[in-house]
Amino acid sequence: MLKQRAFTVVKLLVIVLGVAILAVITVPAIRGGVEEAKWAEGRAAADTLGAALNTYAAAKGNDGTYGEGQPSFSTMGYSSDNFSGTYFDPADFTWTTNYDRAREPKLHYTIVVSPPRGTSRHSAMVLDHTGRWTEMP
Repeated sequence: MLKQRAFTVVKLLVIVLGVAILAVITVPAIRGGVEEAKWAEGRAAADTLGAALNTYAAAKGNDGTYGEGQPSFSTMGYSSDNFSGTYFDPADFTWTTNYDRAREPKLHYTIVVSPPRGTSRHSAMVLDHTGRWTEMP
């Protein structure tokens, strides 16, 4: 008598079920990693903007232009294209600056980064002059 070497329907169902369970476990983890990678682009651009604001303040001091959206990209020697990325556009970044030579540090700023396109997180991230990131409610 010949031995059966074929898979039974039950064995096939067990294998399919096992693959489905693994997919259910791994897909959300991968998706979260992709979303964090998108935010990493925005954080890097905001860090660059913060460094540009500090450089501008160090060069111009009290003679600089400060306030809502000031200094502008071009005033700091950048093109808005420098802040265009895969997931973020220059319009996703807003900032406010305040310069007071009697205070240390002299420059205080807040950079707000709007959520990137195609993410599930709906709140913005905020970078302040101390380098601290917070999530807006």
